[in-house]
Amino acid sequence: MPDEILLEIISYLDIASLVRFAECNPDLRSLIVGLRHVRIAKSHTYIRSALLEMLHAGTARFFTLDDFVSMLTTSKCMICKDSDAFAPWVCLMLCERVCGKCIKIERKNIRLPQNVASECLGLNLSDKVGEPGTASVFRKPKPLLSERFSRVGCRAWWTMRGDNRLDIIPLRLAVKLSLEKHAQIGGASHVKNLIQAYISQNDPNLLSRGQLNAITDECDVRGLSDLIVNLEDWKQHEKRYEDSIPNWILTGYMPFLHSAVLPLQLEPGLLCEGCERIAFHTRRSPATAAAAAAAALAEKSYLSAQYEVHFQHCDAAQSIFQGERLRMSDEKDVRETLSTTLSRFDTLELSVRDHFLSQIRRIDFDRTPREVYAAVHPLLLRIDLVGKRCLQQQTSSRQVVSSTTRRFEDYTG
Repeated sequence: MPDEILLEIISYLDIASLVRFAECNPDLRSLIVGLRHVRIAKSHTYIRSALLEMLHAGTARFFTLDDFVSMLTTSKCMICKDSDAFAPWVCLMLCERVCGKCIKIERKNIRLPQNVASECLGLNLSDKVGEPGTASVFRKPKPLLSERFSRVGCRAWWTMRGDNRLDIIPLRLAVKLSLEKHAQIGGASHVKNLIQAYISQNDPNLLSRGQLNAITDECDVRGLSDLIVNLEDWKQHEKRYEDSIPNWILTGYMPFLHSAVLPLQLEPGLLCEGCERIAFHTRRSPATAAAAAAAALAEKSYLSAQYEVHFQHCDAAQSIFQGERLRMSDEKDVRETLSTTLSRFDTLELSVRDHFLSQIRRIDFDRTPREVYAAVHPLLLRIDLVGKRCLQQQTSSRQVVSSTTRRFEDYTG
């Protein structure tokens, strides 16, 4: 069969079938391995690991190589749709990118018991079974890769097996299926009414606390998460099965593939040092909102072109670049040096140690490197001087005690 026809057939195969197809004979294997995207996958650790996990998980049967490459060449998060930043994480169950902010939500994605999802969202086991994004997980997972645990098949309901079996489904998938099922009879407003009716009937105490405000008109998953965790039905299952499924299941880091550049290039993404510095120094701020906003900015990743735009508006990044502020990596090195120097002298009196710790905490690192080092250097010398003096005094004391002991032994002997 001509290679052109084989390549056309290959384009229609899902990843799992493509791997099996390559095992038919050496010629087919050579042809498939020679594809440029396959060569990239083999040569890059993160991409190779992602494909292996999809194959182990069974979700590779839902996506073609073109689907996978499309995910690689997409930069924005498919949950929040932020196009100004890069989404470096990937959800392999859905073969889509997720940003640093949304990955926390994805990893904490609530999994509803089947009976709760069926009644609360109007679903049943026959709804979209075997669709992309579905899987089955066992209560005692089998290790596949280093520190990764999953045993996933291809069912809509995640299954945990232990002494008792419980069928559950991720909240995000359950809401998606419910919205699709009820699209012709009111869509989100109908789903919202279903949720309200379920809570009114099964857990009316939530109504008095205003928890229904979490249900937005769009049935936003984040708001629903806050609501669901208060359901008594959910609490019973959560307590029993809280460690059964890893929260981060099938999510991992993934670089961006520049498809318009030849040869093809992978870009890992950048974090803004300026935003990271602001977040670090405001994390203990009494202004919780300001600290949360700074932390959200620090989690954002950027491709080089996106970072150039961000840099023009980030005063902290510009001041670091101009040498007016210390880099975070340099600040961490200075803090570690101070801590290491102090820990060398573990015989220091508690009051002396507390005094030095207080001085370290009072150092203002949000200054120019010259000013920071000018403040740190004398303190390091002082710690070293006092520490060595204490060691000398203790050594002299031990020598005196040892000499006195020997004289006493000579006298009594």
